[in-house]
Amino acid sequence: MADPCFCRGLDVVRNKIKMFAQKKVTLPPGRHKIVILDEADSMTTGAQQALRRTMEIYSNTTRFALACNTSSKIIEPIQSRCAIVRFSRLSDQEILGRLMVVVAAEKVPYVPEGLEAIIFTADGDMRQALNNLQATVSGFRFVNQENVFKVGTSYLFLHHLNSAILLQLTATMNWF
Repeated sequence: MADPCFCRGLDVVRNKIKMFAQKKVTLPPGRHKIVILDEADSMTTGAQQALRRTMEIYSNTTRFALACNTSSKIIEPIQSRCAIVRFSRLSDQEILGRLMVVVAAEKVPYVPEGLEAIIFTADGDMRQALNNLQATVSGFRFVNQENVFKVGTSYLFLHHLNSAILLQLTATMNWF
């Protein structure tokens, strides 16, 4: 499936998730199909309402796992149907340990200050740390503090710009 950021609308719930849930498959007794929705808190309210209906209708055959950063952005009727598992942010040492494994395996040239910058920008989020590492290596082929912050600044700018555009489009579409 595509990048989770782009899969947050009603069409995805209706055309992909619902179609998967209603597809007949033979599974051993007690087994279920599983739908995993990453960044579920980015789904529109309409998509979440459609998902709630799909969850209700296909609860005998399909289980749903939702991953999100902000559970309050998930509508209450979905939250009430979920077992909520919260994960705390990782420590700097835990992130550094994983980054060291990756830079060694991938033979990434770096200086310790570069990894410190990645840890700082990730703020306890391993996925963000790995994304920052990958972006820095892709863009500069060397991980140092300056390159990490260049990538981070560009990413934040593009992320905020994308969010502003999406908000404007949503407001425009709700107008009609």
